[in-house]
Amino acid sequence: MSLKVQNQELSPRVLMLAPYRITPADTGGKIRVFELARGVSENNIQVTVLMPMSPAKYTRTDINKRMAIEVFPYPFVLPFLFTGKPFSYSYLISLHPGLRYLMKRFFESFDIIQFEGVSFAGLLDHISRSKKIVYDAHNVEYDYARSETNRPWVRNISVQRIRRLEQKITQRADRILTCSSNDAERLTELYDIRPDKCTVIPNGIHLRKGSPALSNEDVGRKFPRLMDFPQRAIFSGSDVAHNRAAVRFLIESVAPRLEKECAFVIKGQCGNHFREHARENVFFDGEFGNVGPYAEACTVALNPVMQGSGTSLKVLDYLAHGLPVVSTEFGMRGFDDLKRLVTLAEPDEFAAALQRKTLFSAEILSNIEKYSWGSIAAHLSEIYRPHEKTEVLEEHH
Repeated sequence: MSLKVQNQELSPRVLMLAPYRITPADTGGKIRVFELARGVSENNIQVTVLMPMSPAKYTRTDINKRMAIEVFPYPFVLPFLFTGKPFSYSYLISLHPGLRYLMKRFFESFDIIQFEGVSFAGLLDHISRSKKIVYDAHNVEYDYARSETNRPWVRNISVQRIRRLEQKITQRADRILTCSSNDAERLTELYDIRPDKCTVIPNGIHLRKGSPALSNEDVGRKFPRLMDFPQRAIFSGSDVAHNRAAVRFLIESVAPRLEKECAFVIKGQCGNHFREHARENVFFDGEFGNVGPYAEACTVALNPVMQGSGTSLKVLDYLAHGLPVVSTEFGMRGFDDLKRLVTLAEPDEFAAALQRKTLFSAEILSNIEKYSWGSIAAHLSEIYRPHEKTEVLEEHH
């Protein structure tokens, strides 16, 4: 399938609608939006990212000559008052009465409008058919919402709305970007869309040479008892349901079996709810950011997730830092080509897998080069940009 822009002599102007703040770009979805926008802009395409406002005192930030971040001219009150009580953020931010009246000037100025997730799909009825629509599917939102919602009455209300929005945008979009072929197949199955609408634009990583690991002295100052353990394991994630379930599993089922042998570091806000349940061999580092400071020879990275959708960006972060990885089969969804580089284990096998020596292979870095944000953004740029002497924007496989 192809996209056409109205003015073939100029690079298209792209507007990305993000349902959350993308700065700082420190968790999965934020990283994806920011890095795709920045990478496309570095390929000479004008990009503006529109995101919800916050107490920050600015309305526009220029990242470079061709990338700007602005805020929606709209006060999103519901998400900040009621998220998790008990509705999800994605459901609440999809309720934005009156927003369409404030968006006209933005829509008129761009050739391609890209929706990051389904939250703003209701705006599609107010966008001219002359505008090209791209849907960047970070997950299969219907499946993700079901996996993150525990209360049946909440599921009945919010999940069905998410499904209606996802159906609306997949059917209206000229192009659908998915994180994996698995997601493309699922969207095709759910919404009866043509497979050629979908293009896989995977999550990515910045490849690093070497690691900014802390010295033993630095680690010891931060967590004095950490140095008493001959082995360390790390799990990193944001504060969402599937990561919280993984943290609970590690604290309750794995850490007790390796009480003297292995220290477990829970990095990121996924551990916020568990600090009072900490064990002697469990340590909490609530700071966002990559796992580089823990990329030492005695450390193994863990991905015991069993629910969710999309792909697990933490896997790429682990591998880019040269860490051996133990993951569930589900945790490697969308990364079939990388499965041979990790140790696959069922949840009840994680403790035993940690007791075995899992060695980092030098071939890892060469195998994840195609997941560099630079390569991914270059591919997306070709999808956006019309070729010389042609009207048609062709898909690259």
